[in-house]
Amino acid sequence: MNYLENPEGASVTLRLNANRAALHFNAMYPIGTSVRYWADEKVGEPTGTARTNTAAYVFGDILAAVCLEGVVTVIPLENLEVIA
Repeated sequence: MNYLENPEGASVTLRLNANRAALHFNAMYPIGTSVRYWADEKVGEPTGTARTNTAAYVFGDILAAVCLEGVVTVIPLENLEVIA
């Protein structure tokens, strides 16, 4: 069975993947981690740098995201690069 045959299955899979990504990020990086971020697509130069001010979480049931200091919008984890 594929997602087209079972759209709810796709939603469950996306939610599980987002949850795994958030758990992995939280295990690797504490709140306060410095990151480069892209507000839109991760293309070209980053929008800026900031520190995380929340743990990663699942936003909208399908997106692993985090909040950043001084940034109004939620940033998907895929739009981050941790600054070593």
